[in-house]
Amino acid sequence: MKLLRLATIYFEPIPEKWRSWKLGTGEATVETMGSWEVGSKLRLLVHATIGLAHEPDLTPEQGIIVPSEPRKELEISIESAANLIAVLESCKRSISSPSPYVAFLPEDDKSREWLHRTKGIIYNMQSIPFIQSRIKPDEKVLAILKDRMDGVALLSEALSHTHATGRFHEFLRLFERAFKLGPYKLIIPLARFLLGARNQGFTKTEIEAWLCKLRHPATHADRRLDFVLESDIRPVIHRMEQAAYDVLINKLNWRNPDTERMNLWEPQGGTSSATSPNLFVVQNSTPQISFQCLDEFMSYPMDLEAVIEHPPEDWFVKQFRENKSVDPKARI
Repeated sequence: MKLLRLATIYFEPIPEKWRSWKLGTGEATVETMGSWEVGSKLRLLVHATIGLAHEPDLTPEQGIIVPSEPRKELEISIESAANLIAVLESCKRSISSPSPYVAFLPEDDKSREWLHRTKGIIYNMQSIPFIQSRIKPDEKVLAILKDRMDGVALLSEALSHTHATGRFHEFLRLFERAFKLGPYKLIIPLARFLLGARNQGFTKTEIEAWLCKLRHPATHADRRLDFVLESDIRPVIHRMEQAAYDVLINKLNWRNPDTERMNLWEPQGGTSSATSPNLFVVQNSTPQISFQCLDEFMSYPMDLEAVIEHPPEDWFVKQFRENKSVDPKARI
């Protein structure tokens, strides 16, 4: 049995020589299924394929759990192919998930019968909620911002990035600038400061994840065997933006390691936890609530314009929406 991971890759400007291709990376193969011009971009529908040593695990409800290691290997292959073309053609690239974004290819009657006895592939689209921060430009706030234009410049740089990893680096630079501390010494002061951010639920564990777990592998690739990419950064980036606004406006002593707050400004709404999608909205305010739709694995944004209505007949693509009342530990 083989596992297939599907993706849409966008290139801009259009690389004319790369509308149809097949690339092998390790044990996986990446191949185009179609190409379309979308404005100034080229959209490619691709699938990556790898053989499985055994049948995937099932949930108690007989839903198929997509095995994580081969799935990640396929995603690395897709990203490697996209990166190679982007470098060769000196163009931008982005990757999304079509629907469906995974499939199985049975290679014998036994595998085919096993697949058809199941309820289908676990297929729960994920989402990241966020509320865009807005600042009412009153005299006090403007006076504070004029006093820390270096921080304004760094936040502006972050907001100008379309790539999550680029935004991540600029948010880190803003925090370091505000407290005049390096990343490791910054953990406790930043956590203490953000504890005073009403409704937002920042914790020391969350700050450590930004400054330790993610920062180093998102910045360096010299001694480590692995490094993180956009899919690893994406789940935290909106929380970091909330924190950046709070630090920029509410830190009393700019460029100082202390944790004194002014509480001059608070957001109209935002997320109240790093571990759950809970939103808060301040009474009598009307913020704009947005959701970024992601695939089951939170690897890529969903490409809502890419729906494969007629997949190859030998592909198994049946979807199963998991019963959320099932204990998630049952999937381990």
